[in-house]
Amino acid sequence: MGDFFKGWRRQAGLVTLAMAMLTATMWLRSELVTDIWTFTFADRVHQICLARQNIRWIGATLETRAYFPSGWESITNPLGGVSRWEKKKIEYVVLLSLLHEGSGAEFREWRLSFHWLAQPLTLLSAWLLLIRPRPAKSAKESSRA
Repeated sequence: MGDFFKGWRRQAGLVTLAMAMLTATMWLRSELVTDIWTFTFADRVHQICLARQNIRWIGATLETRAYFPSGWESITNPLGGVSRWEKKKIEYVVLLSLLHEGSGAEFREWRLSFHWLAQPLTLLSAWLLLIRPRPAKSAKESSRA
């Protein structure tokens, strides 16, 4: 059994399998709980949100700092309803659009679905773990080349 994990491919396969499992766990958790992390960096307010099978990044200028309190927040999602995060996001978008008109505040949002991370990591780990290792060259074969 110890021979199975020798070589960089098998070890990389274990690392990618662990990453795929972590991503799948976050994917399932995001259906039940919304996690929001807000911080200030490089003259911008950043918010990373794990909600409803998505990773969302929201960036805004510092003028909006009062509306994005720094820190970590976890909110339980109601089954089949609109979560408090989605209500907050609607309020933020309306507020930021009003701020944008008067002060030049800037607002961006990027979204990535968890399945775009979990599925390729799973396939990569399966390939790395299940591929047959190449046979080692003997000293005679390497001296011929």
